[in-house]
Amino acid sequence: MNDGPDFLCIGLQKAGTGWLYDQLQFHPDFWMPPVKELHFLDKSFPNKKVASTITKVLSDFDRASRGRNRKDRRELDERDRDFYECAKACIGKGNNLDLYAALFRQKGELIAGDITPAYSNIEEEKIDAFVARFPKTKILILLRDPVKRAISQIGMAYRGQKAPEASFRELEAFKTFFEGGPFGRRSYATRYVKNWGSRLPAAQFAYFFFDDLIAQPDVLRSDILTFLGADPSKSSRFPPGFNRKSKEEKLVLSEDIQAYIQEIFQDELKLSAEMFGGHANAWLARYK
Repeated sequence: MNDGPDFLCIGLQKAGTGWLYDQLQFHPDFWMPPVKELHFLDKSFPNKKVASTITKVLSDFDRASRGRNRKDRRELDERDRDFYECAKACIGKGNNLDLYAALFRQKGELIAGDITPAYSNIEEEKIDAFVARFPKTKILILLRDPVKRAISQIGMAYRGQKAPEASFRELEAFKTFFEGGPFGRRSYATRYVKNWGSRLPAAQFAYFFFDDLIAQPDVLRSDILTFLGADPSKSSRFPPGFNRKSKEEKLVLSEDIQAYIQEIFQDELKLSAEMFGGHANAWLARYK
């Protein structure tokens, strides 16, 4: 049995990581931590959001479990109680990778992993430390057209009212908002694949396309499960095409703002076509 996580999904943000967690949390071959994004490798663990969840869950475990069921999340059991107790014990102890490994000690013979998109862009020395401590852990990344990925993240900021309305409607105000935010940093998949993939055997690193989630989610699910060593024929609660975010309001940006974003990612589009081929060729052609 592999010590610690059997896999990491390192992103990309807005490229299907929520969909993947939904597919895995109910699959019989997996035990997934009850927190989707642990942020152990990129922040001090537990961060404020996770720490708040720890306090809430441990104060009334049964109520927290019932609440998860109403939100189509897996109900909690004693393995999850141990996870939260273990996470609580990490408070104030820094990002010790042995403590991180202990968060997965309840998996038994099942497959377990951490889906945190922010891991895509962590420092190279942190990647080296992780690979040295967990040499058998598989890494996967979900790729998306960098322009559409950035626009999707901007849409999330819009729904969360992270900036005045003008920042999403007027070009100059948008430039200031965009350049001051994380939207560009999360879109450079060629850099992330190079940084992580170059440190792992080919059999332990894989990338998959968001485009396939849209066009053939059943095939994508099967491919990912096979890579992770699970049985694709076993069903989860949700069908492969399930999308809990399907009813979210979509932000429509003006043509001049879209042109600005497209220009920013021209080099990344070219590098993606060279490195990944396939759907990435269509990304580049889309904006010519």
